[in-house]
This record gives sequence, C-alpha cells and structure tokens, in this order.
Amino acid sequence: MLFGGSVPAAALTAVGLLGVVLYLAAYAALQLGFLRPRGYAYPSLNLLAAVCTLAGLVGAFNLSSALIQIAWIVISIAGIIRLYWISRPQLFEAHELMLRDGKFAGLGPAHFRQFLDAGQWHDGKQGDVLTVEGEPVKALSYLLDVHARVTYRGADVALCAPGSLVGEGGALSGEAATATVTLSEDGRHFSIDGAKLAALAGRNAEIGVYLRRLFSDDLRDKLMESNRERSEAPGSIASRD
Repeated sequence: MLFGGSVPAAALTAVGLLGVVLYLAAYAALQLGFLRPRGYAYPSLNLLAAVCTLAGLVGAFNLSSALIQIAWIVISIAGIIRLYWISRPQLFEAHELMLRDGKFAGLGPAHFRQFLDAGQWHDGKQGDVLTVEGEPVKALSYLLDVHARVTYRGADVALCAPGSLVGEGGALSGEAATATVTLSEDGRHFSIDGAKLAALAGRNAEIGVYLRRLFSDDLRDKLMESNRERSEAPGSIASRD
C-alpha cells in the first residue's frame, strides 16, 4: 500500500526508525568519546536524524513531534554554521603573528582570534606603567618591540625584553603585583583586561587550560633566569667558586 500515492507507509516508518537509531548512535558516540561535541560529526548526525524522524512522521503526523524535529534541524544547522565560522581560515597581520609565534603558538587560529579580539594594541610611551607593586594586576601585557623596567621597592631589578609577558602572575586572579613595570622607551604592546581574560578562560576551557600552563611556565622561566643572573653577578657565592 502506498502512502500519498507514491511512498509506501512501511518505507516512511523505516525512515523514522532510522532517525531514532541515528539519534541514539550520535548520543552514545558522544558519551563514549568517539565524537567531539565541537566537531562537525555530532551536529551533522543530529541533523540527519531529525530529517529522517520528520519524514517518518508524514505517515502518522504528530504536530508536537514535528515541531521538535524542526527545532532540532534549525539548531543543528545553526551549530554547523557556527563551527564553520569559528574554524574558518584566519588572517593575521604581521604584529599579530609576532604575538602568536612569540608566546601563543599553542593556541589554534580560532582561539587566538578570540584572545586578540578581547584585547587591544597600544602605542606605548616611555614611562607608561603596566603594573604597580602591591596593587592588583589589572591586565596582561605583551611587549611587542619595547623594553620595560622592573623595579622592586624603588630599585631596578630587571629589564623585560621585547616578547615578554607582563602581569601573568596576577592577571587571571587579580592578585597584587610583586613589582612595578614601566616602559623604558616608546613602542607597541598588547594588553587584555584581567576581567575579560578571566571571562574568556571561563567560557572556553581549552583557552583557560592553555593560559594557566603558559603563565606557569613563563613565571618559572623568569625565576630560573633571575637565579642565573644572581649566581653570575660579581661577588656572588657561585661566581667565586
């Protein structure tokens, strides 16, 4: 027997059951780790499942079920478009590539674009203050082509070279800066407000994990470099051995 004079009712039922199978298979694959929630496969399977289930309803129409399937179709298409948008090829300017290659090479293009969009570039002037000793760190900064003086209790203790991060120890937490950092010359630097940085890390777990690891490694490297310089300084115990 044909439904509507062209499609067998049994075929419509089979298509509807296929939709149910696809729904369950997609969800099971997601829970077992075979599919990534942010990949194309999961929304594509849901889209196909919704289309099949909606087609199966032609033979036994139910308005509520049909509306649910239509909603799933719309949501799945929107999800696929969003994935394409955030994973599309990214174009970066020369100074942005220097920032990425300098410290953020481990971030994918889409994540790095989100990071860039949350901050801004500055044409800094000599004497501009990036952090103040004892005060909460307000922003994370990256020195593009400029040096910065590091002072502790009024004394110069270090010089940050181009390519250095400033404020990584407290940008996410808002903890007090351990030293004052000021630009020692005119030049460009990038900064991102601490609250915006924390919000970005909170919205995207991958970015959050990467930033925390980056900041930890950067602070460790700075500490090792500081210890090395002290050990090589004239009059130190190590320099006399």
